[in-house]
Amino acid sequence: MRIFDRLKAGDINGLKEDSVDLVGMCYAALGQKPDKQQMLGMAQLLYYDLINYHTNLTMEEIKYAFDIGLRNPEQGTSAFVNVRTWSVWIN
Repeated sequence: MRIFDRLKAGDINGLKEDSVDLVGMCYAALGQKPDKQQMLGMAQLLYYDLINYHTNLTMEEIKYAFDIGLRNPEQGTSAFVNVRTWSVWIN
């Protein structure tokens, strides 16, 4: 289901939980250990980006983009969880 459809259905909490899970997965995959506040802040930024810029994508497509981005050094992105990096991965 597209992010737009989930918002329309009122699944805001589900999207927020998915954002936390995805950011947490990225940190784990990169071997980084942020504090809880930093992780929740990054998840909030991801949620904001999803509902404002990527509403036509599904969460599965977003997860796939992150998975490929984490594993593809040719993307030209750093190995850090940040807005700029996931914007490249999603686009």
